[in-house]
Amino acid sequence: MTGFYGNFEHTLDAKGRLILPARFRPAFSEGGYLTRHYEGSLAMYLPEDFQRIAAEHSLLTQSLERSERDRARVFFDGVDQFTMDGQGRILLSAKHREFARITDSAFFLGSSTFIEIWNIDHYRARTKSAAEILDPDSLSE
Repeated sequence: MTGFYGNFEHTLDAKGRLILPARFRPAFSEGGYLTRHYEGSLAMYLPEDFQRIAAEHSLLTQSLERSERDRARVFFDGVDQFTMDGQGRILLSAKHREFARITDSAFFLGSSTFIEIWNIDHYRARTKSAAEILDPDSLSE
């Protein structure tokens, strides 16, 4: 797979499991990492991409700047490793469901090198529609 693109909505089951969209499953056949992400979303990373990002955050733990050390702590505190079950589901921990406000369904957004997972209402409230963004008349504003 050359990247993650598109969006999908899936329902969370009573045990906190979420079906990974079929298009994304092959890439995560060996598992991956789930982290807290910006604007109240979650991010799913392939192991090799996560290792690169973790190495960058690891450097922050040695920083003289408290804010950078705190950023690293928050990052590492929010990481869960996951594997899919036989039905293509992953378990969202209670801390991740609470952080992203995911209670019944989730919105998957392919973001090239990783996947964002959002509460769909929160995502829609934070973003403009494609029609608004791509409207040629909006370019003059």
